[in-house]
Amino acid sequence: MTGIELAGLGGITVGVRILVSALKQAGLPKRFAPLTAVLLGAVAGSMGGYVSGTDWYTSLALGILAGGAAVGLYEIGRQATKRQPEELQ
Repeated sequence: MTGIELAGLGGITVGVRILVSALKQAGLPKRFAPLTAVLLGAVAGSMGGYVSGTDWYTSLALGILAGGAAVGLYEIGRQATKRQPEELQ
């Protein structure tokens, strides 16, 4: 895997995260956000694989992983900004 492919995966992760946030603001129920992120990652990974000439199943798997990473990125941000109860501080 080259540096350009790794940068593409990072771009897919961030892009999917931004798209899912926008979709949630547009009315997407929160319970569908993780599935939407994985599906968008799969589509973006497949398109990136087509452009770069990578085999489709590798591109699809990497896109699914990037979508899953976007879900994890969201959860990390949510947990980091969650307010702690006063007695635990």
